[in-house]
Amino acid sequence: MSLKEGIMNEEKALLNAYLLDGKGGGEAVDWKAISNWNPSQGLLWIHLDLKTDETRVWLENKSGLHLITRESLLDQDTRPRNIVSDDGLLLILRGVNCNPGENPEDMVAIRMLFSENRIISTRYRRVMAIKDVSKAINANTGP
Repeated sequence: MSLKEGIMNEEKALLNAYLLDGKGGGEAVDWKAISNWNPSQGLLWIHLDLKTDETRVWLENKSGLHLITRESLLDQDTRPRNIVSDDGLLLILRGVNCNPGENPEDMVAIRMLFSENRIISTRYRRVMAIKDVSKAINANTGP
């Protein structure tokens, strides 16, 4: 079976996900919890790796997002921008590449969708700031 038929390794796509508590902390969650999540449980942050086919399949089939939003979250050639839509605020940022052994001038991008109850972020290359935010959430000192 192919990815389109629903057989896929979603674990490769999910870099991290948290059910945020609004007090700086959060509970790490997996795909099962994401699938069963509803907004009454709190703010859900899902961070995905765009180098996997599974991310595209999840965004297309399970995210509930409009086509233009999905395409923006998947776009490899990004320019910084923000777009307000029915899906929420889409924010695309680029920054200095702080990955070890890489050229700092070779910018990295993060694509983020903020809605009332869910944040979805995507990246092709590691963004060190996301690692910092994850550490802060785990230490109950996050946003």
